[in-house]
Amino acid sequence: MKTAFLLFAKDQQLRKHFTVSDEAMIPKEIRDKHGSGFKFFTNPPHLSAEEFCVKISNENPEHALVLLVEHGLGYSLDGLGLPLSVLQTDARAMGIEFSRVLTFWIKRLNAVEQIFKPMGNKKALLLPFGNFRDEKANEIWASIASNLSERTFGLTDELTRLITHLKTREFPKRRGGDYKDKYFVDEKGYYFQYGHEVHSKPVTVGDGHTVRCALSSQLRLGLPYDRERHYNLSLEDNGNLKGRTFVNCHGLDHTAESCDHLNVFPNDFIN
Repeated sequence: MKTAFLLFAKDQQLRKHFTVSDEAMIPKEIRDKHGSGFKFFTNPPHLSAEEFCVKISNENPEHALVLLVEHGLGYSLDGLGLPLSVLQTDARAMGIEFSRVLTFWIKRLNAVEQIFKPMGNKKALLLPFGNFRDEKANEIWASIASNLSERTFGLTDELTRLITHLKTREFPKRRGGDYKDKYFVDEKGYYFQYGHEVHSKPVTVGDGHTVRCALSSQLRLGLPYDRERHYNLSLEDNGNLKGRTFVNCHGLDHTAESCDHLNVFPNDFIN
């Protein structure tokens, strides 16, 4: 799996070690097992941390992103929804600390990638959870999102538990569609189908969009996904959605106009 590691640090020794050491920071047995598709970037002073994350994601669309942050840096990147480790170089030599943290994330993200690979799992885990209203699913997803960077959190177990539950919410349309097609159905009776068509892209700038809108339109749990595919949200009988209220990618209400379905992207951008 291709992974880009982004360092946010003011300490010049940390920055130099990270830049010079490159892949040598990763133990040989980890490189032998997981390949060499790693990149290393250090936040330049002319870009904000958020701008830097978006820039690297845009320029490396096939790479997962992991943020490495100097302890006591003075600003937080927790709100971006990306894998993140605060470096404990006050307690360990920087070489040991980088090796420890890089190994942890390479193992964790490769395990998550294996769970995402089957299409049945992928279409469950990419659901736009801001609009897919299911109490149990939303509870599990909230726990996953808030504990992504906790080393002791059973991430793969919780992802598997979420998938197992969502598959109990997968049904065909009995009134408005081909019985062979299955949809994830939430507690409000909305049907979500991961569409095959590619005819629009999520908008992530202007109109109140935030950096998180941009990053979440490209990455889920730090892993890249197809940013041009969306879900079709509809009713069982394909009835008119006019006047129904949903939520967009930056948390504002979206009221549907006259239509029989909405395009909802995994990050909850709607058009």
